[in-house]
Amino acid sequence: MINNKKLISYSLLGFCLAFMGLPLYIYLPNYYHDNFNISLQNIAIIIFATRLIDTIQDPIFGFFSDKYSHLKRNIIFYLSPLMGLSFLLLFYPLNIINIHLWLIITLIITFSLFSVVYINYQSYAVAFSDDYHIKTKIIAYREVSFISGIIFAALIPALLFKIFDERFSFFIVGIAYFILASLFAVIFYFFAPKNDYSQNQKGNFKEIFSNKLLRKFSAVFLLNAISAAIPAVLIMFFVEKILNAKDLVGIFLLLYFGGLMIGTILWSKLSKILNNKAKTWLIAIFLTVFIFIFCYFLEEGDILYYAIICMLSGIAFGGDFALSFSILTDIIQKDKLQNNQTIIFGFCNFMIKISLTLSSSILIYFIGFFENNIQLQSEFISFSYALLPIIFRILAGVILYRNFKY
Repeated sequence: MINNKKLISYSLLGFCLAFMGLPLYIYLPNYYHDNFNISLQNIAIIIFATRLIDTIQDPIFGFFSDKYSHLKRNIIFYLSPLMGLSFLLLFYPLNIINIHLWLIITLIITFSLFSVVYINYQSYAVAFSDDYHIKTKIIAYREVSFISGIIFAALIPALLFKIFDERFSFFIVGIAYFILASLFAVIFYFFAPKNDYSQNQKGNFKEIFSNKLLRKFSAVFLLNAISAAIPAVLIMFFVEKILNAKDLVGIFLLLYFGGLMIGTILWSKLSKILNNKAKTWLIAIFLTVFIFIFCYFLEEGDILYYAIICMLSGIAFGGDFALSFSILTDIIQKDKLQNNQTIIFGFCNFMIKISLTLSSSILIYFIGFFENNIQLQSEFISFSYALLPIIFRILAGVILYRNFKY
């Protein structure tokens, strides 16, 4: 029986996994540029190279995690504190080597530890239940914990910046993160539901790639990942360059992720009412498109309008959080792909990361390239932030509509 206590014990670690994302993908480029005098172009190249390495290794991590699936619980337990330590060292460099080399090494280590923990953690819940709606509840618990972590990641640095400088602020964040990652790993190990992985599972790449429904789901997932990655990468630039409201970025992020938490709950309930996860997800996708397109028309001083868009788009995007992995779990169980579950989640992680890798490296590079032409830079940021994500999201919605009926 999966009771609420066990679900919470499993979900808590999701807080730390989600917390890491925002500082890495949003704060890190400006942080190293402002505090360690690394050019945006160099940061873009470093991010591209390290994330490319990280992205390629995810399916490999998934393969070996499935091969040694009986170690999933131990992998999550022992590597989570190391992940917390690497995060601390990434944002609080020790003055022992060249800062560029430090950034490269700590990024690779942090990304690698995060990947191993994340894909094992995601796949760990697949065997909890076969019930169609219980699976959505399990994923919803986890995603609410994820969103809580993101909200704190948005709020805490913004509050600390008002008291301390950026470097000391991230030192405090890093220490707190290390403590929480260690604590939640202990709670997970002793109190989360136990799965029976008594025999090693043999991953089969051919079985995964030959699954027609899984390929189509991957296309939807990748396009949605790109549509989410672009505004995540550009929000700091959009708020600073277009709205001229850099000091309010923490508030905007809080509104968005607050809406995301509300949306995750609402879309989960709606999918149960409609008894159709794909249809519910499709509604959420096109609602996001309708809301987010208004960002293109925003100008300096449109603070209230952007705040409303942040909240509403967060609610709409909650459909992705509530339903995408729930649908994936349905596919895994329906087509009996449990022996490949960690590889599959590894590929999902791969798609998320390749989206962030390409978005961050390409877009940040061109923002730096247009630095001497403010007008052209602003137009590039507005178009990339507001319209590019919509294009990818519409394509995802079309594929979902044509191929997923249940």
